[in-house]
Amino acid sequence: MTVIPAAPVHSMADSGYALSISIPARKQWFQLVLFPLWLTGWTFGGIAAITAIVKSFELFLLVWLAFWLVGEIMVSYSLLRMLTGREIIEVSASSIALRNDVLGLSFPKVYLAEYIHDLRVCPTPAAPAWGWNSRNAKWWSASEGVLAFDYGAKTIRLAGDIDEAEGKQILATILQKYPQYKSD
Repeated sequence: MTVIPAAPVHSMADSGYALSISIPARKQWFQLVLFPLWLTGWTFGGIAAITAIVKSFELFLLVWLAFWLVGEIMVSYSLLRMLTGREIIEVSASSIALRNDVLGLSFPKVYLAEYIHDLRVCPTPAAPAWGWNSRNAKWWSASEGVLAFDYGAKTIRLAGDIDEAEGKQILATILQKYPQYKSD
């Protein structure tokens, strides 16, 4: 049986002054099925707690609702990120801008070129067989991306939803256009 090579998942656009790389969020199929079911039950639990508080105030239920809200937001965001999210990397001669876009909303982080050193492929550990690793939890941890660069005394990781081979392709394209980001 002949195996067909995987196609890249990213898309790239060159505007002349910047290279824009868009990487769709990785789909975790088990979570795409589980999270809506979990949210349905969780939402009914929250409605029941709100109803109980309205009938008679209980401090325990109020505290429980605070934790309930955090869980509702985190799982909803994770689900929306898998369905509509994209990591957008914009590379120019003066900076690298990173943003995680979910439903058109994002908060860009701009890293100035003068402080960027050693843009490289930085492999991440393999995911467990059942599919959960820190790449699935971008809302609670830093991205475990396959690309990285040093920014001052910190290492910035990006491109968390692609494989190492695709990271090498992206890196080659970036370094061809912007050789100043090549490792020392």
